[in-house]
Amino acid sequence: SMPPLTLTNLLALLKQTRVLSTEQWSVCNKELAPQLKDPRALARALVQRGWLTTFQVNEIFLGRGNTLLLGSYVLLEKLGEGGMGQVFKARNWKLGQVVALKLIRKEKLANESTLRRFYREIRAAAQLEDPNVVRAYDADEVDGTHFFVMEYVEGKDLAKLVKEKGPLPVAQAVDCLRQAALG
Repeated sequence: SMPPLTLTNLLALLKQTRVLSTEQWSVCNKELAPQLKDPRALARALVQRGWLTTFQVNEIFLGRGNTLLLGSYVLLEKLGEGGMGQVFKARNWKLGQVVALKLIRKEKLANESTLRRFYREIRAAAQLEDPNVVRAYDADEVDGTHFFVMEYVEGKDLAKLVKEKGPLPVAQAVDCLRQAALG
């Protein structure tokens, strides 16, 4: 098992993974850490301030803090999982922009044609400009992890909505189909 996380290690990790802005890290290091003296108390305080998400804290304390940073993107929370991989809400730490980031599963990459299809899908999506289609912003690969960056849309997707509320009223279902068809 891994050694318990010390306050010093936590501060170093927070800086290295860019989960906090420079200003937030400075406040954390100079004011909060000296007062709280305990890594868990510090993590709780950062969640209360809205500077860290519960997902980030869990990853850090499970020893996976280094997976929160992917190039220019910091993972904020997991949104879902599909056949190709996982989708996260993320923030571009350079621009401050919140996005949806789709990580493609490593085992899917073993297959050259899947990787080509993945990048073809991204290039096709990047050509589209329509209010009914999620915009594609970026695609990248960091240390063998390929990912695709899209516009983040607040709210539930149709599958979740139907699962929670049952079949939609006809008018709403027709409107959803209309928007999808326009896209």
